[in-house]
Amino acid sequence: MARRNENLLESIAGLPWWFGIGGAVILYIISFFLTDMKAGVLPVGPAFSLGAKLFALVFAIGGVLSFIMALIKGKLFNSAQGFDSVKAMTWKEFELLVGEYYRRKGYSVIEAGGASPDGGIDLIANKSGEKLVIQCKHWKAYKIDVKIARELYGVMVDAAASGAVLITSGDFTQPAVDFVRDKPIELIDGPKLAKLIAEVKAPAQKPAVPAKSRATLIPTEPPPLTEEERNRKYMPPGMRMAPVAQERLVKDGDPVCPHCGVKLVLRSAHRGPTTGSKFWGT
Repeated sequence: MARRNENLLESIAGLPWWFGIGGAVILYIISFFLTDMKAGVLPVGPAFSLGAKLFALVFAIGGVLSFIMALIKGKLFNSAQGFDSVKAMTWKEFELLVGEYYRRKGYSVIEAGGASPDGGIDLIANKSGEKLVIQCKHWKAYKIDVKIARELYGVMVDAAASGAVLITSGDFTQPAVDFVRDKPIELIDGPKLAKLIAEVKAPAQKPAVPAKSRATLIPTEPPPLTEEERNRKYMPPGMRMAPVAQERLVKDGDPVCPHCGVKLVLRSAHRGPTTGSKFWGT
């Protein structure tokens, strides 16, 4: 649904920015294939190629404008704080705010409103086969009457939409509320819109993680062995583990025989199959 008196550049700027940039790239590539095109004996290729490049330029400019507008809409949405800030907006800012809300809800939004606060349908939102027609009424002084709701219902049927949304910064009359009760039309007043925006802006809650013990085991290496402790491995198991030998080792620094109490000396075997091996002896 195009806006009244809307030119091609404005139409492209109202679409997602990647549409304009992607269209510019495609048209620019096509222009090279049109260069050698002829109509009979007339070489019309250069003219068609130039036209494709001009359209590519229009699409590129529209894409850039759409990207800039996306930044402006995001800033406007992030700056909205409560119902008072919504009421303080102009009607155009109010429309941009609503469109950005539905974009952040995962909808592809087309701005189709007129150039005035009462320009008809303002937004068309699509997501997963669902099509919504959205009308924004930034009326602060009085309530939305049932007439507006009826007109929106007719537009919804004509557009083969699955639903409609009527949003205002003010309120609705009771007849309007009663009219949409059994119809796929959602009414959103100012306070409800501010609440919905706050919910979208709120960071997602992370799942609770069970508390872990603060105690941390730090792996450590045992202290290096003394020479006497290294040499004890050559003792027979019975002597190595004898309490008396351990006690005397602590006192004297050298092992002793647990039977006679004589101090032992570390020796090396000089003969036999164990030549070179060490042992403790008297």
